[in-house]
Amino acid sequence: MTGVMGAALRRPFRVYNVDARAQKVLEKGKKVAKAAPRYPTEAAIEARNKASVLAEDNVMHKKHLELDGRLKQVYVESDGDNPELKSKKKLPVDRSQVVDPEYGYLEPLNPTPGKIPLRLAVEMLNQHKDDPKENSAIAMSDKYNLDLPTTHHILEYFQPYNLRLPSVDYIVEDSLPFFKEQTRKRAQRQLDSAQKAIDEYESKRKIV
Repeated sequence: MTGVMGAALRRPFRVYNVDARAQKVLEKGKKVAKAAPRYPTEAAIEARNKASVLAEDNVMHKKHLELDGRLKQVYVESDGDNPELKSKKKLPVDRSQVVDPEYGYLEPLNPTPGKIPLRLAVEMLNQHKDDPKENSAIAMSDKYNLDLPTTHHILEYFQPYNLRLPSVDYIVEDSLPFFKEQTRKRAQRQLDSAQKAIDEYESKRKIV
């Protein structure tokens, strides 16, 4: 019993700062890496370069009294009005802050006839989705300056992004039986909030 109590009392002192002490022992056994010997020609080039740099520094930081005296004799005088300088090159007139484009690239101000930027293409698809009869291929072709076959292909093979929300049963399917009802309520609240945000976005998009 005495031995057990003694070991228990000695243990805190034995393990005190054990990580740092173990690191010191490991560092003692490490071999200090030494750089490989350099070639004589390389050492000579390095020594010559160092001497050249030191010599240039001495020349640059040395004060030349003769040159300093000449500098004191130089005076610059200006008479008359300064003429207005006009550049022959066209300088930018608009200096407002550039806003990051919506789709990650700058759109042309005047798109080439027969071509359409991505933003306008998504806009055209949304308009056609909202009212296919009014926003038919012919109407979209005239509005966006596209040829009719291309407009038909865009409206037929592409569609705007649709956000599909999972059902509550799909979310609760893998949950534990004890927490199933609690998970169902929380999932229903999240889905209702997401659906409300989608409805608000759709209403704003239709107004715009």
